[in-house]
Amino acid sequence: MESLENNENKILDQEDDGKTFAGGALFGDDVESDELESDLAEEPKVENLKAEEPKVEKVKEEKPKKAVKKEEPKPEEVKEIALHAEANLFKFGLGELKKGYNIVDKEAAEFWLKHRKVRIATPRELARYYGKE
Repeated sequence: MESLENNENKILDQEDDGKTFAGGALFGDDVESDELESDLAEEPKVENLKAEEPKVEKVKEEKPKKAVKKEEPKPEEVKEIALHAEANLFKFGLGELKKGYNIVDKEAAEFWLKHRKVRIATPRELARYYGKE
């Protein structure tokens, strides 16, 4: 019995090194500790480090503004297109084209231009036809 009491006293009198817990390893520290200590003892190799220069912020110089240009009016989006048809054409739900010049919506013009007898009419061509040139 005395030997058990002596062992208990010795165990209780030992200082805690932080690596053991209730006589066992705490999170495996005692297994890897020897390897880690040897790795830490070696100094890490430092390759050619250049001294970093302090970053200087560039300040933009403000130049006096020149005369403000007036914005030109933007051309309005084309809603209608002039087409020339070589024959009378009809499409149910879309409408018809008469032989000659026709003004149609942009969506309808996309369909009609796929037809071999339809082409876009130029503004100059229209002016000449209506006697404005």
